[in-house]
Amino acid sequence: MSLNITDAIFAQAERDPDAIAVIDAKMSISYRTLCQSVRLAAQHFRQDGWGAGDIVGISLSGKPALHLVCALALARMGVIQVSVPPSDPAPLRAARIQRLGITGLVVSSHRSAAGLHVTTAIPDSAWLTVPPETGAEDIRAPGGDALWIINETSGTTATPKVIGISHVMVDIGRRRLTPIFAYLPGERSLHMSGLRFLDALKRPIYCLSGGGTVTFPPANFSTDQLLHWIERHHVTHVSCVPLHLHQLLRDIKGDSPRLPLVRILRCGTATLTVSSARDVCKRLSPNLYIDYGSTEAGPVTAATPAMLEANPGTVGRPLEGVEFEIVDDDGKPASTGTPGNVRVRGPGIVNCYLHAPDPGQSAAFRDGWFYPGDIAVVNSDGLVFLKGRSDEVMSFDGILVGPSEIESVLRQHPAVTEVAAFALPSADHQDIPAVAIVSALPLQIGALRRFCAERLGVRSPRVFLRFDEIPKNAMGKILRRRVTELAMQKLEAQPRL
Repeated sequence: MSLNITDAIFAQAERDPDAIAVIDAKMSISYRTLCQSVRLAAQHFRQDGWGAGDIVGISLSGKPALHLVCALALARMGVIQVSVPPSDPAPLRAARIQRLGITGLVVSSHRSAAGLHVTTAIPDSAWLTVPPETGAEDIRAPGGDALWIINETSGTTATPKVIGISHVMVDIGRRRLTPIFAYLPGERSLHMSGLRFLDALKRPIYCLSGGGTVTFPPANFSTDQLLHWIERHHVTHVSCVPLHLHQLLRDIKGDSPRLPLVRILRCGTATLTVSSARDVCKRLSPNLYIDYGSTEAGPVTAATPAMLEANPGTVGRPLEGVEFEIVDDDGKPASTGTPGNVRVRGPGIVNCYLHAPDPGQSAAFRDGWFYPGDIAVVNSDGLVFLKGRSDEVMSFDGILVGPSEIESVLRQHPAVTEVAAFALPSADHQDIPAVAIVSALPLQIGALRRFCAERLGVRSPRVFLRFDEIPKNAMGKILRRRVTELAMQKLEAQPRL
């Protein structure tokens, strides 16, 4: 019987049904109730006509506990799920639905699905308070190599890249992280990113599979509310990105660690500067862990507090089961201390993009290796240090944004003659997507923002600058480094558009 990613959670419910699985702002949910809720949700979804192999989007706002139940129910049924952010404009959601072949949508209300032309299901909060005697059939489908989730990434082309992640791949990633980030029975976790993000959805599954408790603080929490929540509920694992840590550091006062009971303060998705890491260890928790990976590869390296103290700036050593190499442009291994291209391979790592319309997208997969597009160095102790990107992709809060993706959209605007998308460096976000625009017409910032938001959603540029011309080389290629330099000068000398 091939593994379904919910199996370990249901096994925990058999071992200790009264243990607390989920705590949110209004209630605590036992493992028994969680699994009953999952079975009940699956029963309703089957009545909507959904079954194994169907592709269903989740487009819920708020209510993370209910979101988790729906995600687990779809996984239990063998339904392939996709995140369809409800904050995206309707045209963007409709395009994603058509592009990915989504036939159903879990929504907060029918009104939020208007015009999307798919069957919809509205989850009922009563599912979370199902009484113990409630009976619902366990609609379990085999998992194994069947897809669990489809995820869109972004890259150097204007067309989003699509990857499929199977049940087995998720379990391999969980086992890969267990020696360092183990969630022990009774421990409690908090994941500061929303469940619509792939990593933030996987972490609660890891926690529940280990017998821990997932906690969801109230929506739109302040720093004081978050710290109080962590203390009140004895949270031992906090997972976040640099943006969250920088916000906490700005809001708290004093130099004593504010999270003394947190056993693991894990920062992932985007890089954390050496100075920021030191500040986190001093003012939040000395138990800072950093991991590095990608959507395609999952977790690749991890750094413990001891590694970070002895080797500031490292992202740690490759995890067990991952083959990790630094190579030159010809694919030959680089010598110790020499920067080169990162490439990885091993079980659980994606080996192609789905529905790739552009053969160039396959350049990330060569000779059995995946090239995530990062430049790194490995020292004599085998520790990895990231040195930047080998391509032009931006990482905005861990969301990859391709310059061509932005440029392709803005070229459709009648006021735009030329455009160059580029990254502005940011301690909070790593990269801030920005655009330089050449136009003979007046440019209205509000109109440009709306134009991009309707077509790009979270990947929209945040900064718009007028240029007289776009710097290019003799072959007509945009000189993005020069564009960035000129943009920095403009931002210091004049207001934005």
